[in-house]
Amino acid sequence: MADPNSSSRIVHGAEYPKIVYLEGLLFFFGANFLYHQNVFRANQNRLQFAAFLLVNAFTSYNLAEATNVGASRYYAALYNNTQEYQHRALIN
Repeated sequence: MADPNSSSRIVHGAEYPKIVYLEGLLFFFGANFLYHQNVFRANQNRLQFAAFLLVNAFTSYNLAEATNVGASRYYAALYNNTQEYQHRALIN
């Protein structure tokens, strides 16, 4: 987080929260379990299940990232730093 007493607006030490990976895995395996129990057992379509796994891999991670406030803070810090660097380049 940026120090409010500092003259620099650069955010140092913004770390990506590791819990997002766990949340993504929980969403992934939870959705796979529900799909397997309710859909795959009824139709036994392996190609459809493989397609669901592929799509679910991307969506689960994006959902975990979207629902985690720490990830939003991380990306906000990156955006803030980018804006500050562009501002400094414009001034100098």
